[in-house]
Amino acid sequence: MAVAAIAATFTATPFVIAQVVDEYAVTAGAAALLSTSQMTGFAVGNLAGGRKLVPSRRLARLALGAFVVANGLSAVSPWFSALVGLRLGAGVAMGLITWVAWSDSASDLTRRGEIAAIGPLAAVVASPVIALAVAVDGLRGMYGVLAVLVALALLAPLEVDATLPSERHPITARGVKTILTAMFLFTAGGSSVFVFANVLATDNAGMSPVWLAVAISANALVGIPGARFAGRRRVPGAWMALTGLCALALTLSTYSWLSFVAMTVWGMAFWVAIPEVYFLLSDRSSHPSDRVGDAQAVMSIGRIAGPSLGGVLVGAGSFTALGWFGLGAMAAAGLMVQYAATTHQRSSVAMPIRVRRSA
Repeated sequence: MAVAAIAATFTATPFVIAQVVDEYAVTAGAAALLSTSQMTGFAVGNLAGGRKLVPSRRLARLALGAFVVANGLSAVSPWFSALVGLRLGAGVAMGLITWVAWSDSASDLTRRGEIAAIGPLAAVVASPVIALAVAVDGLRGMYGVLAVLVALALLAPLEVDATLPSERHPITARGVKTILTAMFLFTAGGSSVFVFANVLATDNAGMSPVWLAVAISANALVGIPGARFAGRRRVPGAWMALTGLCALALTLSTYSWLSFVAMTVWGMAFWVAIPEVYFLLSDRSSHPSDRVGDAQAVMSIGRIAGPSLGGVLVGAGSFTALGWFGLGAMAAAGLMVQYAATTHQRSSVAMPIRVRRSA
């Protein structure tokens, strides 16, 4: 329930930006600070959790309580500057909750799939609810609904079974830095394009607003089976590269059906790849939950950097360049993950040779 509330909060971002411009009379660029501050807090919460804290029931409830307060105060904030600060605090609470959830499932493929599937499922359910709340009472209604959702999570029974080693390990295991770098590139490349999905699909491809909403829902829905699948994905790098091809197709498309297909396949490929990347990271860490916070943090940093880089390319007047950038970043991420995924196979082949020589 807590992770679903976080997914709903991220889903609400496009509604927030538009509503803040109207209610606080600020520019769209200034309104985007809300998303940046929230995502920055999210990265800080994950990094702090992975280095300083222990995943526990008490920590989860404290973070949930802080999340409720931040949403409640956001609903009544009279000043834009205060709202920016509140969203930073909300982001920290969201980061801690996410870190606890992923740490709790780090060593269990089935539970990790359940946590991964909550994101796209919550996005589908939350979109119409948030849209209705905004239509009824603007930001006050939207943040009020989010506060209620998180408060309901506080009422549910909660157990945390995550275990951490007696001491925290540095990032020294083979392949860990490679995977973390790939996760940054993957989210930076994807977010740089997807943030402009509305413009690309409607202006360039002529897709109607109704079909755009259906495409965004399809993007989330098709990801649910892939995220929930508890088995291994043998070629995660190929699925990551496929998302890059979808990004390129979205920027080049002048047909609404092609844009629809690109957005739908993107959602499927993304949620097939990500759980396997987390498995590889856990498998190569000194302890399964060692690098969970780092992974969430680098992905959130990528989601901050991606739209900024995309904005520069679009500002230069080239959606084509944006598409090739997205493809390049995500394909490079796929190659890095696939390299890390096959490193142990090469090592296992080389090991008998070294033993025979020493004998």
